[in-house]
Amino acid sequence: MRPASFPRRPTRDPVALVFMRLGSWPAWTHAALGLCIAVLIATIDRASGPSTSLAVFQLIPLAMVAWFVSRPVGVALAATAGAAWYWDFSPLLPPGTPAAIQVWSCVSRVAFFMLVVWLVAALRELYDQQRALATTDDLTGVANRRALLDAITLEISRSDRTRASLSLVYLDCDHFKLINDRFGHASGDKLLRAIAHTLETTVRRNDLVARIGGDEFAVLLPEAGAEAALKAAGKIRNVLAIAMQAHDWPVTFSIGVATFPTPPPSAEAMLARADELQYAAKHGGRNGIVQQAVAA
Repeated sequence: MRPASFPRRPTRDPVALVFMRLGSWPAWTHAALGLCIAVLIATIDRASGPSTSLAVFQLIPLAMVAWFVSRPVGVALAATAGAAWYWDFSPLLPPGTPAAIQVWSCVSRVAFFMLVVWLVAALRELYDQQRALATTDDLTGVANRRALLDAITLEISRSDRTRASLSLVYLDCDHFKLINDRFGHASGDKLLRAIAHTLETTVRRNDLVARIGGDEFAVLLPEAGAEAALKAAGKIRNVLAIAMQAHDWPVTFSIGVATFPTPPPSAEAMLARADELQYAAKHGGRNGIVQQAVAA
């Protein structure tokens, strides 16, 4: 088939895109950056003298580390920030100030920093739980359509920087209705879970398996060109065929593979093209693979 093209569409919310990009950084990057910011704030605070206090700005690196790294690392940074604050504050105390007051001043500030870390980390845990519920398919446990579109958006951004190809495999279960009609919906659900499990154990670690809806699944292949994507689709079809035979399920799979040598205009456009190729495979006799290199 000839390469196709899509009209350029507006990108998604830039703030959300930046947040997703920050979330893709390694944890150690956030930890190192948070420590550097905390040290910088403490240094400026000490140099500015007793007339001003920048201690409140320490909440920025603390919140960043608690959100993007972990609660223990955030607590450690909170202790460091509290000690840095005391380093700035102690010379300003009147001579002869009791040691208990000095200790209380330091402990109360560290406790406040740790409370902020705990609250931000708790909020992140709640956010992750809610996001997991919103982005996971209840039946199969793999990603759902929303999670797939978010992942594609992130990979489009990465592909735009690295100029690496990006591919999407879209597969539909042929004769799935026959399973429901002949064996019941419980068997149909078992079949869908088996497909999801087989896909997850077949693809690469960095690939994403998602259930689009019904008996349709997709596999996002980052940094995969046409040859690698076609090879992956062939492996998927063969492994699925073996799994279906093991359960005596009379089904096959129609697969569409959309490869973008340059970043696609949007996640929706990429998914739509792969879906069109899947329909071409199904109308061509089922149990086949149709691939297309798409010019964005």
